[in-house]
Amino acid sequence: MKFKFIYILFVSLMFSCAKQKKSNPDAAINFVKEASLESEAGNYQKALEQANKAYSLDPSPKIAALKATLLYQLQKFDESLALFKKIIDDSETPIHTRSDVKNNYACNLLCLGKKEEARQVWKDLTFDKFYLSPEVAWFNMGLLEFSDGLAEFRELDKNKKTHSKLHFSNSMKFFEKAVDIASNYIDAYFYLAIAQFQLSKFDEARDNLLIILSKIPEHKPAQELLVKVDNEIMKLKQST
Repeated sequence: MKFKFIYILFVSLMFSCAKQKKSNPDAAINFVKEASLESEAGNYQKALEQANKAYSLDPSPKIAALKATLLYQLQKFDESLALFKKIIDDSETPIHTRSDVKNNYACNLLCLGKKEEARQVWKDLTFDKFYLSPEVAWFNMGLLEFSDGLAEFRELDKNKKTHSKLHFSNSMKFFEKAVDIASNYIDAYFYLAIAQFQLSKFDEARDNLLIILSKIPEHKPAQELLVKVDNEIMKLKQST
């Protein structure tokens, strides 16, 4: 199973860059707009070229965040990590921007094999009053726990298989935190249902899958998992 950790794209930040009192923000904003269009089209290299032009005119934290994000999309994790670190350490970075970029900083850490450092950043973000998307931090922490659990579950060692349940249980708690904050967080509901399935909590998994399908009836992974859940529920009924 491939996990997709939530990485925030800074499209919403791009068009406020002209408000920064930097060298030439008015000229930079045109390049930012071009970078935005290229990014939305998936042309990350062209977007980065435009972002570099904007950054050369206005090296503000928000344009730096855009550039660092595009570097991540191009899998240039070392460069992206270094730039995000620079943004975080910059005293001129707005406090909410600093908190927002920490999520992406953690994603870079994870891609570079620094899992425990990433975990700590996300844990800190769940308590950061300036971070506007704590559900994302809870979700990413949940994915980390779930991936750890799945890795142990696949081991031949019985002790590791047993210990995997602790990871699944922790991931379930984190996904629950995410949906408590954001009731329309479909990915969190889905992984919550998977974790519950792994823990044989079939009725609870079914309830969460039905929530997903009530919002997105065509959600195929939820449909497929619901069939498996119903089969397990039927087996339990037949065995009693």
